[in-house]
Amino acid sequence: MMNKIFSTAATAAVAAIALTPMSTGTATTVGTGTATTVQPTPGLALPNPEQRGTLSVTRQYSDGSPAQDIVEVVVCHLTHDKNGQGLDLTTQAGWDRAGDLTLEEALELSCAQTWTLSTTGGVAVFEDLPLGLFRVSSLYTSYGPEGTNASTPFLVTLPTTNQAGDGWVYTVGVYPKGQDPLANIGGVVWYDQAQDGRHGDDDEPREGVRVRLYRGDPQNGSGTIFAVTYTNKEGRWEFTGLPIEIMTVRYDITPLNGPQTTSYSFTIYGLDSHANPETGWTTPVQLIARDWVHKDAGIISNPTPTPTPTTPTTPTPEPTPTHPTPPPTPGPGLPVTGVAITAATITALTTITIGLYLRFNTAKHQNNNNNGNDND
Repeated sequence: MMNKIFSTAATAAVAAIALTPMSTGTATTVGTGTATTVQPTPGLALPNPEQRGTLSVTRQYSDGSPAQDIVEVVVCHLTHDKNGQGLDLTTQAGWDRAGDLTLEEALELSCAQTWTLSTTGGVAVFEDLPLGLFRVSSLYTSYGPEGTNASTPFLVTLPTTNQAGDGWVYTVGVYPKGQDPLANIGGVVWYDQAQDGRHGDDDEPREGVRVRLYRGDPQNGSGTIFAVTYTNKEGRWEFTGLPIEIMTVRYDITPLNGPQTTSYSFTIYGLDSHANPETGWTTPVQLIARDWVHKDAGIISNPTPTPTPTTPTTPTPEPTPTHPTPPPTPGPGLPVTGVAITAATITALTTITIGLYLRFNTAKHQNNNNNGNDND
């Protein structure tokens, strides 16, 4: 029969778990790393099924200092393996199955029951637990986004054996690996309706603004791109788990200024908006461990340019077509020659006619006179 405490490590070089005796009878796991098998003295009886246990979880940073951030520690009781076989640690078969279970498999198993406590001074104590195999994990509730894993999940049995391996310990202390102190930075982008640089209650958030995070200060030629994100529907963005160093944020509203959208720029700098109105750069900031830095930005819409009025061109009217005067209808007895008959023409014709008449009558009178003389 064997008793195991299971854990995972960020690197293989992390020391293995060890069990140390305590004056109170508590077995404590020190550090984190690969699973360590504790061989109890041959002939040790199985644990008493009537017993209840206590699990104390203490979070520490890699330098041994207690973690002061508040996290929720979740203890999950696993009662069956992936094949549905029982993990009852009051039986030898249960211990054997627990010893064959990997953390990867355990993460896929459902919890028969869970307990959740927030740490106080880095410690969470779970009392009156049933005996069995437990999966322990922790979630941030402060100094980080909810749901972010605050330490590496691991498996632990309750009870464990004492250091000599000849007895059971029902009060167990574990020290899961805590994350080194890291920093976080975030902000919000809003539409500054008043254009006064202040984030008012009625100012709407702006989604889709690109946010670039730089290491150092690129404005002085000493920075490099570190990460890129976009604001969400609430206008918010964040980068978490950052190294403790100088960082610079630059806002980019280019994605908002599409060909069919309103043109935007940044609002007044220095009040609630930290973006340079002309460039979108913020001032470099030294990140602090376990702290949040806020770099916000207000944007305004640029006025739509007024189009230059143009004088409409009046079209030149087309000339009215001139219709020729139709010839008059000729009277009776006059030939139709197609020549217009005017008053002058009539007068000339009349003169000619009268002249011809007089000439004709004169010639006739002379002719008659001649004829008369012949008769005489």
